[in-house]
Formats: sequence, C-alpha cells, structure tokens
Amino acid sequence: MKHFKFETKLLAGVLMILFLAFGLVQSAGAQEIIVTSPVGGEEWVVGNTKTIEWISSGAGDQVEIAVGHFVGCNFVYGDPIVTTSNTEGYNSYNWTVEGPAFYNCKVKVCSPTIAQPDICGQSEYFDIVVKRALSITQAIGNGAVSVDGSLPPYTLPWSGEFNENDSVTLEAIPDSFSGWEFYGWYGDLTGSVNPTTITMDGDKSITAIFYHQGNNILIIERIANGTVEVDGIGMSTFPYFGEFSASSLVSLNAVPDSGWVFSGWTGDLTGSTNPTAITMDSDKNITSNFAELPCTDNDGDGYFIEGGICGSVDCDDSNTSINPGANEVCNGVDDNCDSSIDEENASGCTTYYLDADGDSYGLTSDSKCLCAPSPPYSATQGNDCNDSNASINPGAGEIQCNGIDEDCDGVSECIQCIDGSCCFDTDGGINSAARGTVDGVLNGGGSGQPTDYCSGNYLIEYYCQVTSSNEIRYNSTSIYCPSGCGNGRCN
Repeated sequence: MKHFKFETKLLAGVLMILFLAFGLVQSAGAQEIIVTSPVGGEEWVVGNTKTIEWISSGAGDQVEIAVGHFVGCNFVYGDPIVTTSNTEGYNSYNWTVEGPAFYNCKVKVCSPTIAQPDICGQSEYFDIVVKRALSITQAIGNGAVSVDGSLPPYTLPWSGEFNENDSVTLEAIPDSFSGWEFYGWYGDLTGSVNPTTITMDGDKSITAIFYHQGNNILIIERIANGTVEVDGIGMSTFPYFGEFSASSLVSLNAVPDSGWVFSGWTGDLTGSTNPTAITMDSDKNITSNFAELPCTDNDGDGYFIEGGICGSVDCDDSNTSINPGANEVCNGVDDNCDSSIDEENASGCTTYYLDADGDSYGLTSDSKCLCAPSPPYSATQGNDCNDSNASINPGAGEIQCNGIDEDCDGVSECIQCIDGSCCFDTDGGINSAARGTVDGVLNGGGSGQPTDYCSGNYLIEYYCQVTSSNEIRYNSTSIYCPSGCGNGRCN
C-alpha cells in the first residue's frame, strides 16, 4: 500500500511537470502586440513629436501603425501612418502628430497589415489637440488683464496657450489709482465690452487700451514698408497708439523705406497730402499706405532704369560704376548719366589756361580742369602777363631798355650804358646776340660802331660785353678761320 501511494505520487509529479512544460511551450509560442504608449489620458499636440511604443512577440519583422477616433458612434481607424520594422520585445516609432484635433483617440499596431491583421494591439484613449497662442499687450496707459478669472490678474504683456476652439474669458482691469480707465480692445478682439470672451479658433493677438477720461485716442496702422512721424517723432512699431487732448492738432509725416513710395492715407484721414495734420476732435483710426516702387536695378547699384518715382535714370544698368551718383572720369564715358562725357573737373583732368594769343602760355587767373584742351583753354603753362600779344610770355627774350616786360618776370630790363648809350652788334658776326642801340662807345673812348676785320686766318670779332660794374661796352676776340678769312668773315 505504501508502495502504491509512492507510485501514485510519482505519477502525479510527472504529470505536473509535463503540464508545466506544455504551458511553457504554449507561452513561448504566443503571438501578440501590446501597445504601451500612449498610456491613456494624454494630450498629444499637433506638430509635436511623440513616441509610439509597443512590445511584440511572434509578430514578424514589420508592422503597420494607424490612429483612430470616433465618427459618430463608430470608432474608425484611418489609413496607416507608417509601415515600420518590428523586432521581438520592445519597439518604438517617433511620430510627428498630425491633425485635425480629436478627443478619445487610439493607436493600433498590427502585423502584417491594418487591413488584414493577424496580430494587433491598441493603446488606451488619448486626445489629439491643436494649441492656439494668445498674446495680450497694453497700449498708452497701465492696467492688467484677468484670463479665465485668474487672480491676481496677469500683468502685461502676457502670453499663453489654449486648445483650439476653447472659449477664454478676458477682463481688463485699469490702474485706477493712477487715473487710468479701460478704453477698449484692439487686434483680434475689438470693442469695449468688459469682461468678454474670445474663441481660440486661431492664434490671437490682443491689445488692451487704457486712457484718461476726456482724451481722444489716435491709432495709426500701416500697410507695407515705411514709418510715420507723429509730431516729429518717428514710430518704430505699429500699430501706433496715442492719447491727445480734445481738439489738439497733430502733425503726421509718412516716410517710405528705400524702394517704396507713400501712396496715401485711409480711414479717418484720406488723400495723399504729406506731411499733413489732423485735429483730434474725436477718436481717430488712420492707415498709412506704402507701395513698392516698380523699379528695376539689374546691377544692384541703387539706381533704376525707369526714372520718375524711381529717381534719376541709370543710363547703364549693367555697370555698377555708371549711375547718376558716380564721379565723372576722363575715360570717354558718361559715368554720371548727365548726358555729358568727360566734362569739366572730371577725375584725372588736366589744368588748361586761357591762351587767347596762342603762344602756349595762358592766364593763371583763368583756367579749367579738362580731360582735353578746349580752345581758348589750351595752354598747360600759366603766368602769361599779356595774353593779347604772342611776343610777350614767360618764354620770350627780354629786349633791353624798351620799357616792356617781354618775359613776364615783373621787370623791364635795362643795363646801364657808357655815356647813356648801348652797343649793338649789327654786322651778323659770331657774337651777335647782344641788343641795344646802334650807338656805342669803343674801347678806350670815341664813338661809332667798330667793324670786324681779318688778320691773316684770324677774324677779329667785336661784341658787346657787360662789365663788372653793370656797364656795356665793346670788346673783341680773335677767332681762327680754318678756311681763311676775308671781308670780316670766316670763309
């Protein structure tokens, strides 16, 4: 009996081992996908990257992932967002969340396909949301804004995010201790209802305007590129908000950016008068309009080929060195587009003096800087003291004792002569350059003019000589004539 009991127990133990072994085999061969992320109750924001996670067992090497949501009473999965690799154990996929927004969504991971799955796993419910930004600023005065009953109210500027289509309550709270009152809302919320609500069907930018009771508000907007000077002060941000006493006169000046033109005022001020002024007898909302110039600048030098409102015409829009702002250069080209080539005072010009008598000397007091001579401005040398006489200029020889300054040195030369007369060699001898009168004084006294004569093969030549005492008198020299001498000349 004891033996039987032992065999019975042994058989039961064997059966238990076989059962456990069979269970392990069954478990080892299980095919399943367990989605672990999203975990449920989350908000996944459109545009953000979120990680889908799953654990796979026996599901193959690829899976498809889809996202589903309720359509009416039915839960529907869309087309797969991706087909991706799959391994045994942990897997993940980074998904850039796509809209539109839906509540109570699920992620499903299937193998081999969503349409014909053998194995699938689903996540818990989560929400796909679109976030919308709300920014609130203040203008002119001081105050705060309560958002959805926030206490204390938010100081400004303030910004936050809300789910798309959320309804947000706003209440403007002016700094009444400083005398400010709430005027109204501006931007994506208008009017003066306070408190009020706004639906976040898009990003919203709102301005709360605070002012002093009795004053009037000036709002200036702009279209395109430019600014507006208000009472002489340029505005750097728009819209502009200003507070003015009733009936005050405000000056306005629209200033377009480069390449733009002011095209006119609209709103509570119309027309294109600029600068102009407006009387603040009530609240004013004005728009300054600017238009881009229809101008072509192919070479990028800041000058345009159209002219008119574009400015001075660029006469060569393929060359950056040729335009109305360029310096003229002596190069045979109209560099500054004024329809003149190589005009006066061009870079590289030469100074030419007025030369009326054509002796190559001009008047120093009358000159022009030119690229080429242009008569009567043709002389490159000045200091001509008589530009009506070609015989008088700095290069002329001086005639003694005639009272005329031929060489323009400021002196009419006259060398003192013996007995008040000067000698003058008139016979054409070798030394015939001296000038003076025909009367003279011979060496050693006497009057008259000596005559050159021959002495054998030598010529006795008389000439005028200035002595050390600045006197002129005749002197002579002996000159050998290789071919003989006759009649007072060398043969």
